[in-house]
Amino acid sequence: MHKSELVLEKQGVNSYIIPMPVSDDSTELSSWQACIISGCCQDDCQLTPGANCVRGPCCQDCKLLKVGTVCREAVSDCDLDEYCSGATESCPPDVFKQNGMPCGIKSTCYSGDCLDIHRHCQAFFGKAAKPAPLSCYKEVNFQGDRTGNCGQDKSGYKKCPEKDVFCGRLQCTNVHKVPRIPPGFSILQTPIEDVLCWSVISHLQDEGKDDGIARDGSSCGASKICINRSCVNKTVLNYDCDFSKCNNQGVCNSKKNCHCSYGWAPPHCSVRGFGGSIDSGPAPQR
Repeated sequence: MHKSELVLEKQGVNSYIIPMPVSDDSTELSSWQACIISGCCQDDCQLTPGANCVRGPCCQDCKLLKVGTVCREAVSDCDLDEYCSGATESCPPDVFKQNGMPCGIKSTCYSGDCLDIHRHCQAFFGKAAKPAPLSCYKEVNFQGDRTGNCGQDKSGYKKCPEKDVFCGRLQCTNVHKVPRIPPGFSILQTPIEDVLCWSVISHLQDEGKDDGIARDGSSCGASKICINRSCVNKTVLNYDCDFSKCNNQGVCNSKKNCHCSYGWAPPHCSVRGFGGSIDSGPAPQR
């Protein structure tokens, strides 16, 4: 057998699981240990001469980073940068574009992500991967077991009703190579007639860590999204951003405040400035 091949383990009538190991070797230092190791603290727990911070996203080499340094960079089209204030080692709380804002191709911002099922499949299975047809979703998510379900109740896993079938386990096709995936996850392969349906399944106890499930905010039909394994109308997000309140020079953030484009200043993007919002920390001059 070629080294890249893996043995498929039978799971259910038409599905196969590729086992992956579970590993948990995370450790965390105490605050005192971290302070001593950083060199910012003396043995008596006082700051060393010249130090004004110990650790944190706005602290480097025992010094506070200057005003406007990016401390939390936007990680998606729906996220927003946060900046250091110059007065504290902490980064401002995470904010992002308001839930419900359109993004990508017919996708929706939700909790800072642009939730596109095409991208979701590609993240697991490579650029050629694409969402599977309805038949794959029905075959897997009608099972009502660990491999395919729409959540749990007191009696166990719930079968997905047909209206919610796209909100169970994500199904992908056009997979040419079995990918490497994180410890604690396996690949599920389900043949349906001439189609191979692929998905990812978690062996972890916390279902919140099961990235193979359709994410809240994912599209499940025209003007519909998945929320808590149910396909609901987008109107539940109460998206009400009025760009005119931001002088058409910004977007609404998750606190419904204006996040201004560069060249305009908060709170309403009506005067010149360097962008950002009242929540992001002071944005820098470019």
